[in-house]
Amino acid sequence: MRSQSISAPYQRNDIWTTAAKKRLLDTHTSALTSPAFFLHETSEGDKYDMVDGQQRTRTIVGYLKGLLKDERNSKYDADADPNFVSYKLAVIIIHGAPEGGTTIRDFYFRVNKYGMKVNRPEQIRAQFLNTPLQKLVESIARSESWIELQLFTQAKTDRLADEDFISELLTLQKFGITDKKIQVDNFYKDESFTEEDAKASKVEFNDIVDRIKTLNDHVPLGRTLQATQRLLHAIQLHQDDNAAA
Repeated sequence: MRSQSISAPYQRNDIWTTAAKKRLLDTHTSALTSPAFFLHETSEGDKYDMVDGQQRTRTIVGYLKGLLKDERNSKYDADADPNFVSYKLAVIIIHGAPEGGTTIRDFYFRVNKYGMKVNRPEQIRAQFLNTPLQKLVESIARSESWIELQLFTQAKTDRLADEDFISELLTLQKFGITDKKIQVDNFYKDESFTEEDAKASKVEFNDIVDRIKTLNDHVPLGRTLQATQRLLHAIQLHQDDNAAA
């Protein structure tokens, strides 16, 4: 029996709006043309990873399970909507590419960069998956101490705004005040940054976050990310002064 995974690590979260999902459902109901799905055949031979089409797959499955409504604000009804299940999907299977290798990640990155609208942190996650810096960013984003700061809404977290901000803070921590976007890009491309470097950076970052949490109990910092960033730098300067004393 063949199985399919729609949650490969380089994939985005479920970020489609209700309006976007309804437009897709209308496309299928009206028998209009829809983009092809790309699946990667894994080495197991009976399992496929979704490379492109995750958001559409979630929408279709959700509609069939009665979790979504179409543009008529109606749930799926097999008798009233026979065209939906008879809609033919275009599926392209990618064979022979190494799992977790740069070929599949690069394909996903290129499809989304030059095709559908994908934001900067989603592109970075796909392009630099499993690098020491990206793993560090994701680890911090999932940590309890970071989540407790409540800097982002769930909608922004779904679009990886938290990871984008964390990468900027790590860059600030390592290089000081710079042209942040350019320096962040350079940091990601720095192959000399090792797993050991990431561990050391995480210890230092967590220590700073603990200090921020203490202040956050008195003045909620989630009101402005710029204030949090300035505070992070101020604390780091204070630590440097203490170390030099």
